[in-house]
Order: sequence, then C-alpha cells, then structure tokens
Amino acid sequence: MLLAFAVPPDVVASTATSSEREAKDAFRRADYGTVLKLLPPASSGITPSKAWLRLAVDSAIHVGRPEEGLEIYDRLVKPGQPEEVPLLQRLGIGFLRAYVRDSKEHLRIAAYSALAELNLPDQQPVLEDGLLDASPIVRARAIEALGRAGLGARSQALRRAMQDEIPSVRIAAMNVLSEAQITEIIPHVEKVARTEDGPEGIFAYAALYRLGNRDMLVDITGAATLPDRETRMAALGVLGRLKHSSSLAVVSQGVYDPEPQVRAFAAGALGELGQPGAVAPLTHALGDENPRVRGAAAASLGRLGVSDARPLLHALVRDPSMQVRASAVEGLLRLGDQTAVLVATDLARHPDPSVRAAAAQALGAGSDRQALAVLQTLLQDQQPQPRLFAAKALGKVSLPVIAFAAFGLGYYFGQRPGGTLEQTVGDLQHSFKDMSRNVVDTTMGIERDLRRRQALLDTKSRVVQAKSELFDKNFGEAAKQLAEGVDALESSVKGAKPNEQTQAVRGLIGTLQEARLELTMGKPVPIRKLTELQQSIDRELNR
Repeated sequence: MLLAFAVPPDVVASTATSSEREAKDAFRRADYGTVLKLLPPASSGITPSKAWLRLAVDSAIHVGRPEEGLEIYDRLVKPGQPEEVPLLQRLGIGFLRAYVRDSKEHLRIAAYSALAELNLPDQQPVLEDGLLDASPIVRARAIEALGRAGLGARSQALRRAMQDEIPSVRIAAMNVLSEAQITEIIPHVEKVARTEDGPEGIFAYAALYRLGNRDMLVDITGAATLPDRETRMAALGVLGRLKHSSSLAVVSQGVYDPEPQVRAFAAGALGELGQPGAVAPLTHALGDENPRVRGAAAASLGRLGVSDARPLLHALVRDPSMQVRASAVEGLLRLGDQTAVLVATDLARHPDPSVRAAAAQALGAGSDRQALAVLQTLLQDQQPQPRLFAAKALGKVSLPVIAFAAFGLGYYFGQRPGGTLEQTVGDLQHSFKDMSRNVVDTTMGIERDLRRRQALLDTKSRVVQAKSELFDKNFGEAAKQLAEGVDALESSVKGAKPNEQTQAVRGLIGTLQEARLELTMGKPVPIRKLTELQQSIDRELNR
C-alpha cells in the first residue's frame, strides 16, 4: 500500500503494464518462474489484470507449485464470483500431478486413481511415469488410466508392462492392450494362456478373444466351473464383460455356487451381460444369505432395465444391510423410479461414511433435481469417501470433468474452503490421506491374497511334480521341487501380518521342509504324505 501512496498512480499503472508485457513474453518462452517473480504480491497495492493472474496460475501449475497457484486463483476469483472452470480444472490436475511424485505410496495411489477417472490423453507422460513406480498398485492404476485415456495404441511403456513381475500389473496391461486391439501382443498372450493357471490365464484367454480368437470363449466358460475359487471368479467376471449371449447359462449357474464371493461375482456378471434371461437367477440371488450377493443382484436387475423388477427392489430398500439398500436404490433409479431418492436421502445422513458413499454411488444412476441436491450436499461431507463418490456421481449425471478434479483440489461444488492457504492445503492432504487409506486397505488386501494364492498354485504344481519324481525314484529332483515350493510360499508371507491364513501357509512350509529334508538325507517319503500335502494346499485355495 505504501508504494501506491509514494508513487503517482500513472507511474504505478505504467510499471504494471510493462511488467505484464514482460510476464506475457516470459510465458510464451515457457519461462514460468519469471512469470511468478514478476507478479506483484497481494500486499503491494497493485491490482494485476485477470489475464495476468491467469498466466500466473498456469505458470505455478507448470513448475509444480499448485499451492501457489491456488493462492493466486483466490486473487482472481473472489468468494461469490463464478468459478473459472477450465482454469480450476487445470489447477486440480496440477495438485494430482504433484501427488504422483509424493514419497508416500498411499498418496501416489490416490493421485493415479483420480487421474484414471479423468480420461486425459494429454497426461500421457505423467501416466507412463507411474509404470516405473515401485508400488505394483500404482503401476496398475497408471495402466488403467492410460487405457481410459485411449492411449493403449500409443504407449510403448504399456507394452513393457506385460513383463512386470506382479501378476495384477500384467493382467491390467493385457486388458488395456487387447481392448485397444494391439495385435502385436498376441504371441506373448498365447504363451501366457498356455503356461499360466488361475486368473492370469483366464485374462489371457479374454485378451485373445478380444483380439479375434473366438474359440477362447469355450476355455473361459469351462474355467467358470473349475475347483479353484479365484479362477471361477475371474472367469465369471470376464464372461460378463465379454457380453456373449451363450454365456448366460454358466453365469446363471454361478449364483448357486457354494462360495459367496463367487455368487456375488456371478450376480454382477449377469448385470453386465444385459440379457432378460438373467432375471430368474438374479431373483434367486436377491434372497441370498450374504448381503454382498443381494446387493450385486439388486444393482444388476437395474442394469437389465426390466421394469417388472421394481417390486422386488422396493422390498430390498428395507433390507437389514444398508449397503443392500443402497444397491436397491441404484437399481430403482436405473429403472427410472425416482421415489428411491427418498431412501437415498436417508442413507446420505447415515453415521457410517461407507453407507453415505454407497448412497452417493447409487445416486449416480439418477438425474433428477433432488438427486443432484443430495449429491451436492455429500460433496461437503466431513469424510473424503462420500465426497469422492459424490464427485464421481456428479461427473456421470450432470457435471464435466471438473467434478472429480474439484475433489482432488479441495473444492466442493464451487464452494471454496475458507481459511488460509495453509489450512486449505492441509485439508487437501488430509482428504487424500483418508481417501487413499480406503484404497490401500482394499487393493493391498487383494494384492496380498493374489500373491498367496499364486504361491499356493505354484507349490501345488511342485508337489505334483515331486510325486512324479518319487515314482521314478528321483529323490534328489523331488527334493528340489519341494525346495522351490518352500521358496514360493516363504516369499508370499514375507513381511505379512500374522493371521489365520499366514499361519496356515507357514504350517505348509514346515511340512514341505520336513519332507525335503528326509529326501535330501536319502530317506524314502511315502507318496501318501505328498498327496495329503496336496490336499492341504487345495483346502487353502478353497478357503
């Protein structure tokens, strides 16, 4: 302010105009640091033009300082004024890009998960950087984001991801590249289909099917009835996504599976198949004892678009499980029954944030004014999970990409948070941390379970081979096979927290080591002992 009193106004204006010209020239040269240096501080008394402030916000984004860009944006758009949506979107993405380089894994997971939702082809370099991340979950999220952005055909880094050491990452790469019709991957995928058991082999079949080998549908269909639970789940999920009419019978049979996880997968797959013939098995699944199965069946009935299903779904809005009620709301909204919004409104007030998040997800299937009003309220929820799902739902039914970017930025439907910049950034970090904790809890659990199951499958194969060697009196080779089984199992539980599953695996390791030691010492090991060991492994696979 002192500068404004000490220097004549015309001189101040002339100086500001000159500095703005310099800033524009610097921006054209991509000298973004100079743009920020030339911008007068808020305390100077000089009011930069809106064009100058916009350049400064973009410059802060380019140099990776979105917090500074947010402060400048607050000078550009005062409270109560309309948001500048394109600039706000760039600023939101700037925050996400900053978090992909964070040292904390859960923040990188959250950032790439958000970028996957935004479908932005111009973010290819950032997304490909994620393929080099130390975390397999981050790598998988980056692959998903590349696929959604339509970059499967352009990304060479994505092709290299098919050689990743982690199965879930390889599967993600196969899915994206086959969906992009990249035929050059066929020889590699054929090798995977021949040599890999379990989910990875199933996804290889699906990739080959997408790339023109229609015979693979027979293999996928057959896998839906194999003894291994994970294989059945993968096959049913794939059959749903492939949407072939001949799959209806086997997927329908899945809702009668003894395993509730498989029944839930089957119910979800029936909704993706989209055939009226799925109504009968889904109606059966609505009475399942497991709430996850009932919820999947309710949502799938809505996807089928069969109006006769409304009475069934109305009955489920009084289900003891709040998650099932939310799924029933989603199904009814998909059928055009807007009365379900009243139930969703009640769920949106539930004390459990996961229930409020489920309500937000369900409301994404509706579009009336009341549904949008509830979603806008959820965008201001105190917990990040409901805000996240509300932003995604609004992006589906009414708002552009800015809805999700606004979540990442800490803006809630145009309501800029009050307080200082420090508070704003602190709130943003806290939101990301809480949201990503939910992501980590689920994805890390899935990843650990996949590693354990893959190790069990590998060990089972080693035990079968060891039995064959025993028949031929090749005791040394049999001992070698058991030693490799021990290595696989030990790797799967390394660093894992003690629980019933890890204890069971350690018990198997002990039995394998005992048999290996006896063989190494030249002592005969009964075939029956290895058969019992194989049966123990099967029990763990079917747990």
